[in-house]
Amino acid sequence: MPFDLKATIEILRQTPATLKSMLSGLSDSWLLANRGEPSWSPHDIVAHLIHGEHEDWIARTKIILEHGEETPFTPFDPSQFAKGTEGKTTVQLLDIFAELRIRNLATLEGLNLQPDQFALSGTHPAFGRVTLGQLLSTWAVHDINHIAQISRTLAHQYDSEVGPWKAYLSVLTR
Repeated sequence: MPFDLKATIEILRQTPATLKSMLSGLSDSWLLANRGEPSWSPHDIVAHLIHGEHEDWIARTKIILEHGEETPFTPFDPSQFAKGTEGKTTVQLLDIFAELRIRNLATLEGLNLQPDQFALSGTHPAFGRVTLGQLLSTWAVHDINHIAQISRTLAHQYDSEVGPWKAYLSVLTR
């Protein structure tokens, strides 16, 4: 499917509610579990998404629009997600994420981007030249990727408990 801002925003708008539905009401035994070091727990993933809302998507969009390829993106360290989220529950993080996403989508929509702007380019520190359309597409797929990661992490907690049915549960075997 070719890039479509409206379709991208549909995904981005749904992510906070999807995560809240998946994770609210779960105990810490689910929320803080991972798939073994160095993997992330669902709690860590929500903290990482918050970090991205602060430091990544809109900031890089503005760099492309204001400076193009002249000003490289500030490197984004995905492991810095804990900064500012220490001591908060997953439910608190979900609320913070939802508020930030609403604000960032309002900013994105307020830019009144036109189709020709999606070809504008910036400079990624590792990939080099990237377009605004690629950045915004990646934002949506990044959300979907982490929803899948949370699903795999939750399923992993019963990896050995499902017995022979594991052969039919691709979430455990991929």
